[in-house]
Amino acid sequence: MKIRELPDTEKPIFRLRYFGTDKLSNTELIQLITGANDLETASRILSASGDPMYLHKMTLEELEQIDGVGEATAGRLIAAMELGRRVSQSLPLKNARIFTADDVYKMCETEFLSQHQEIVTALLLNAKYEIISRETISKGGIVAANVEPRDVFRPAVKRGATGIILVHNHPSGDPSPSENDIYATKQISQCGELLGVKLIDHIIIGHGRFSSLRDMNLMEFGDLGCSKVAERKNSNEERNKERTLER
Repeated sequence: MKIRELPDTEKPIFRLRYFGTDKLSNTELIQLITGANDLETASRILSASGDPMYLHKMTLEELEQIDGVGEATAGRLIAAMELGRRVSQSLPLKNARIFTADDVYKMCETEFLSQHQEIVTALLLNAKYEIISRETISKGGIVAANVEPRDVFRPAVKRGATGIILVHNHPSGDPSPSENDIYATKQISQCGELLGVKLIDHIIIGHGRFSSLRDMNLMEFGDLGCSKVAERKNSNEERNKERTLER
């Protein structure tokens, strides 16, 4: 049934005006965002995503394949998702105080949920565990390959931070730390000890859940040299040196 054919009291805009957003279903919210002519179209959009939390991952072309969805409707939804991401990302974090890994997750969940690639962020903290700033360290690839300790600690030293918390996402949705994640964390933690800037935790965000390497006791760096990742990196470095000498 078309929206215009519904009784006024059943139209999403009426329910929004008199009951507020928290009383609207996800289907009604999508209808209001997209301006779809009926709730069935909004429902099909929701079904195609699999879950509201995955709407941001749908492309313009994927949305246009849904019956009743044209370019304008798809464009409105994508624009709304992006605006929500930007608003969430711009929320003030400065002076917010960190007590637990869960605090970090709640601060960063929305921002990382909308990403299609791995993003590594550092929360810089003062001695009171208050956030001084949030710095983007790396985009794309795996942590061990793309994050060097110098990239992590350069902004920390510049801003006088006494501690940092690394945060990155796994677009796959599984926040379990990889061997590369563990190696990079231990390496960065070791460098932080030398610089006097403590790596407090490394949080990995997935879909609706997270892992804390500190809580998992995976931040000790005594066995760093025994890591298989370290062995592979050393082997690659040796091969690169040999190629250089051959030239």
